[in-house]
Amino acid sequence: MPLFLSQRNVGSVTVLELGEQLKAQSVPEFRNTLQQHVDQGRTYLLLDCSRIQNVDSVGIGSLVGVWISVKKRGGRLGLLRPSARFKDVLKLVGLQDVIESFDDINEAMPRGTNAAS
Repeated sequence: MPLFLSQRNVGSVTVLELGEQLKAQSVPEFRNTLQQHVDQGRTYLLLDCSRIQNVDSVGIGSLVGVWISVKKRGGRLGLLRPSARFKDVLKLVGLQDVIESFDDINEAMPRGTNAAS
C-alpha cells in the first residue's frame, strides 16, 4: 500500500490521506512530500491517519520533524481521525497533547472553510 493514498486542497488546507504504515522505509517520501507542500506555501497540513496501523520510532521522529518545520513557518500540522493504534503510540511517546488531533474534518478547518468544498 502506498504511503499517500490521496490528497486534496480545501481552501488553505492540504489534506493528505496516509496508508497503513509510517515506518523508516517511507520516511524519505513522507518528509519530501510534506516539505514540497510547505515550500509551495501550503503551510496548513492535515494528515488523515485513520488507516495507520504500523508506525515506528523513525516514523514518529519524521512526524515531529515536519511538525517543527511547519510551525517555524507559521503553519499548522494536524492529525485527522488517528487510528486507535496510532493514538496509543502518540500517547506512549507524549505527543497526544503536542500535535493537534481532530476526530472530524470540520473541527480542523479554519473559520469560514467548508470541508465539503
